[in-house]
Amino acid sequence: MKKAISQLSIMALLIMLLVGCAGKGNEADKKTEEAPGITILHTNDVHGYDSATDLFTGEPTETVIGHDTIAGVYDSFKENEEPVFLLDAGDAVQGIYFVTENEGEAAIEIMNEVGYDAMTLGNHEFDYGWFRLMDLIGKADFPILSQLDDEQTKETKNLQQYTVIEREWVKLGVFGITTPETQFKSDGGFGRDFGNVDSLTTYAKDMVKTLRDEEKVDYVVCLAHLGIEDSGYGTSYDIRDNVEGIDLIIDGHSHALLEDIENVEGKTQITSTGSYGEHIGVAKLTKTDEKVAAHLELMDAAACKDIEPREQVTKLISKWNETVAEVGNTVVGQIPFDITVTRENERTQETVMGNILTDAMREVSGADVAMQNGGSIRDQQLTTGDVTTAQILTILPYGNVLQMAEVKGEVIRECLEQGISMYPEENGGFLQVSGMRYSFDPNLPKGQRVKEIYIGEEELDSEKSYKLCTNDFIAMGGDEFTMLVEPFSSQTQLKMPEYTAIENALIWYIEGHQGALSDQVEGRIIKE
Repeated sequence: MKKAISQLSIMALLIMLLVGCAGKGNEADKKTEEAPGITILHTNDVHGYDSATDLFTGEPTETVIGHDTIAGVYDSFKENEEPVFLLDAGDAVQGIYFVTENEGEAAIEIMNEVGYDAMTLGNHEFDYGWFRLMDLIGKADFPILSQLDDEQTKETKNLQQYTVIEREWVKLGVFGITTPETQFKSDGGFGRDFGNVDSLTTYAKDMVKTLRDEEKVDYVVCLAHLGIEDSGYGTSYDIRDNVEGIDLIIDGHSHALLEDIENVEGKTQITSTGSYGEHIGVAKLTKTDEKVAAHLELMDAAACKDIEPREQVTKLISKWNETVAEVGNTVVGQIPFDITVTRENERTQETVMGNILTDAMREVSGADVAMQNGGSIRDQQLTTGDVTTAQILTILPYGNVLQMAEVKGEVIRECLEQGISMYPEENGGFLQVSGMRYSFDPNLPKGQRVKEIYIGEEELDSEKSYKLCTNDFIAMGGDEFTMLVEPFSSQTQLKMPEYTAIENALIWYIEGHQGALSDQVEGRIIKE
């Protein structure tokens, strides 16, 4: 079933789960009675939206549930006779300023207090670097799962491939998968082997065999931070279509809602809660004649309205809100007009923020050209007047630093081709630019789409060297900009090295270049 639970139906669902599926008369009913169902509550892609209260206004939000209420939902389901579990499918510790200010510690501490049973690593868990990730995993009271092998996970006992959770009569086996895109999309993922589509399906089969044959679990759940959008690195559909023996796949990465997923009757069901803490998933699994049926629902904020938040979690969230807001409310500049920054626009077209940011990068570096991947520019609404630390760090949450190197014109062309390779689909590698303009035809074959390129007022010379400024993520080959790795192995010092941190460059530029700021795009990127 694919729908969101309404406020009126939550009590009916709780009653249904309390009554269960036990019946009388035939063999199937007896088997169901002997092996009652389980309930799995789940979240994914929360990205730091742990609080239902706006960090800076103190006002309640309309859409975010809040982890204190999620804890309350968990407590409500625990009153039923069936075992209940709480799982997360990744991207919990990075996102809005609430978690980026403390590099994910607030998220882990809150999840500990709520009582999560397990989570898988999303690609954004790696954004603070490998060593910070190891530190966060060490702080977790629950196992954190991924397909990374023993050699890569030996730094901490809490990072493992699977876990078995025993509760009442049931043994639940859970294994995790992290998207291989992580090796290109997160600093902490560089140099790690996340596999490919074939190796992931082999790994999933091995996990099922281990959990079924060796651990003797009753149910198998895959926490798959893979998504449903095929970018060549594997999706949850690939796991569903190629691996038998999984009872439920809880998906992350695509920010998909349950209704967006193309579930197939007779195959493992896939579920997902969207993103930003706006839903909690409810998966009811029951066995009949050794077959598992999955009843899937989503609860939104309205459905949770009458749930009593757990007091200890509310207090913890309030503590973190106070700590983070104190730093985040610092005013660092002013803007003369409103700016709306959206994920979709930054990844598909020239934008006002993309122009301002890359202009700042070019100014502080002294480069001929600046490029910034749209995936590193996050959602934010800026209104005329004061700009705060929190707003800047919400737009630029990754802690990137600027780097500059001499690159040939042909390399710049390769970069632009890579940036528009997925167009019209959203692409984190779509490049916002300064010091240049270019046109492209999306109807041409990939690798041949870019047409005219101008650096300043002169047409690009493929053999000429240009000073290119970008962020460290792109310079190291992130988002598959592998053509930059060799040129950036030898770098040029920035003109203003005191603004190496990208957020500091933006703050400096906004404050000192009011007259240069424009609320209009300028034709730097033209789709023909």
